Amino acid sequence: MLWPSLRCQCGCSMPLPRSGPRQEEVNQSTWAPRGILLKDIACLQCGRVSSYTTRDVRWLQVARDDHSPDGGNMICWCIETACDEELCDLPIEFHILSRAQKGQEEVRLSMLRLFEKRFLQGLSCGRGHPPGKSGIRAVRKVA
Repeated sequence: MLWPSLRCQCGCSMPLPRSGPRQEEVNQSTWAPRGILLKDIACLQCGRVSSYTTRDVRWLQVARDDHSPDGGNMICWCIETACDEELCDLPIEFHILSRAQKGQEEVRLSMLRLFEKRFLQGLSCGRGHPPGKSGIRAVRKVA
């Protein structure tokens, strides 16, 4: 069975969420993860934040009884924070891909730790300001 994923510039493979029956084959030419592509996605291995399109989706061969290449279902989370400029406060949104076992609060706490370490690279508001230390405004499941 083929499974969709994205490859970060660091070489890390990020499996994408895939709805529908696990055994069902998908049409690679028409499949696209809704609400994920054309958004900023953070690689949790290197911290790089990049935008991806359908042309960036790679298809990995996995055993038919696997749920995904790493053995667990994937969820896409949208993380919202704000910029660091005093009078700007524009929202900054990015996405992460994680195993389905992680809940909303666990994702929020892990993102707060990454922000404290200044791990995520390439995030900015619409005016180019970096994210602030004000924390995470929202964490919501996308797919």
